[in-house]
Amino acid sequence: MNNTSDRQGLQPLSFWPAFICMAAFILMGVLFTDQMGAFLNGVLDTISARFGWLFMACGLVSFFTIFYLFFSKYGDIRLGGAEEKPDLTLFQWFSICLCSGIGTGLLFWASAEPMFFFAQPAEAWAVEPFSRDAGIIAISQTAFHWTIMQYSMYTLCAVAVAMVVYNRKNETFAVSTTLYGLLGKEHTGTIGKIVNGVCIFTLGGAVASSMGGALLLIGSGLENVFGIPSNSAVWLVVAIIMTAVFTISSITGMKKGLALIADINTKVFVGLALFVLVFGPTNFIADLGVTAFGDFLGGFFERATITNAMTTDEWAKGWTVQFWASFFVVAPLIGLFYARLGRGRTVRQFIAMTLFGPSAFCFIWIAIFGGTAIYMQDSGTLDIWANIQANGMETTVYSIFSSLPLSKLTMIVFVLAIIASMVTYADPMTAVLATLSCKQSTVDEEAPRKLKIIWGAAIGTVAYLIIATGGADGIRGMFTLIGFPLMFLVMFVCWSAIRIAKQMAGEQAEGSLLKAPKTENAPVSGVAQPAE
Repeated sequence: MNNTSDRQGLQPLSFWPAFICMAAFILMGVLFTDQMGAFLNGVLDTISARFGWLFMACGLVSFFTIFYLFFSKYGDIRLGGAEEKPDLTLFQWFSICLCSGIGTGLLFWASAEPMFFFAQPAEAWAVEPFSRDAGIIAISQTAFHWTIMQYSMYTLCAVAVAMVVYNRKNETFAVSTTLYGLLGKEHTGTIGKIVNGVCIFTLGGAVASSMGGALLLIGSGLENVFGIPSNSAVWLVVAIIMTAVFTISSITGMKKGLALIADINTKVFVGLALFVLVFGPTNFIADLGVTAFGDFLGGFFERATITNAMTTDEWAKGWTVQFWASFFVVAPLIGLFYARLGRGRTVRQFIAMTLFGPSAFCFIWIAIFGGTAIYMQDSGTLDIWANIQANGMETTVYSIFSSLPLSKLTMIVFVLAIIASMVTYADPMTAVLATLSCKQSTVDEEAPRKLKIIWGAAIGTVAYLIIATGGADGIRGMFTLIGFPLMFLVMFVCWSAIRIAKQMAGEQAEGSLLKAPKTENAPVSGVAQPAE
């Protein structure tokens, strides 16, 4: 017990600089609200304009690295060894991956973003606004932002950690573990502590930014359903309630509870998508979705390399570059959580689930909600674009529900889904932030409750300040600011992951980790078990 207590004591070099920076951010937001909003918006422009090409190039490096691990012999490595058994059923695994990875991003952008591209297509696309070509690209570009590229970054960080913590006894579970292939045991030294400290601040800000999006969506939902104005006071109340819920959930350390919430939330997502598909423009959604999928595949690398070169609208700066920045930010954090779910799976199985599973779901969701928004605009059913201009992006999805049967009920269900999604995202993320603040924790240990409470409160406070000072632009500016240094970390993780895989392959005898036989599920204490 004493040994565990000592190891899970506060790591000063990782915790205090990050906590002081977070506290300073909170103080600046309270005392200099307008200036903070202007600062975040200025960051949004400066970093995106000067380093957009680098974000795009690094995104491709992540993509190629994870596909190399998937198709190479290293995909046969089993996490934990040949006899290790999985903790979760496939559906439990999928639902937790989906809900913890989505957060609120997809819910916020899936219908609003296609409308932006439909009404204001990028100059580089050379298509007319509100045209057929604009509609097709609107869906495929949105899907490009929210599917395979995003999850390749998450999966890369997850694999780099999982191969180490499951195949090395008592190895530290932290962001610095992703650098094991480069630093070896030294990843727990000074460099590793600094890396963890930087990530604590940047990743804490990332979770807060995602929660800020949730506050906007929930506020808009309350206004549409109950007529309660969406303003700072409402956001504050919602932030306090949500912070209390996910912090309490996190300090319980109940994986069964998290699995249950994710299971229910995934089924709610599927139900909402099917509802819109059945009662919305079904044929239009199917036709546009299939066509957009072809455009997605055919134009994949063109979209992966788009920059502001020889354009006047600077579209890439405002969209893809900012999304890549946000994904680089959360990749190490989500990667740590995904790694906890991979026990007993091969690297190839792990990549298939965390990369392709959520990506497929997200594409279908975007095709349904984005396709419905485009249909309503194109057919004259609703002027969704005008509504966005007047009331903000967060109102788009509620405009869709308002035109369908049972509109009030579906809006209430959607608001509850947002809350549940934020809980399944912030719960494990708060736990990971607390883990990074410790001297040393293993993959199976829970972080101290007091650290979870500290970070839960900090996340909720920053989330409120971000939207109170800058709204959606504040969220994007915050992500871009903290995404820049994390981009370089993820590039080192690419190099490290390949070296880790080579070490594992070289050290394991034939039939040990490589080409390990399939194993049956077995009970694991404290984790939801596969059904018989």
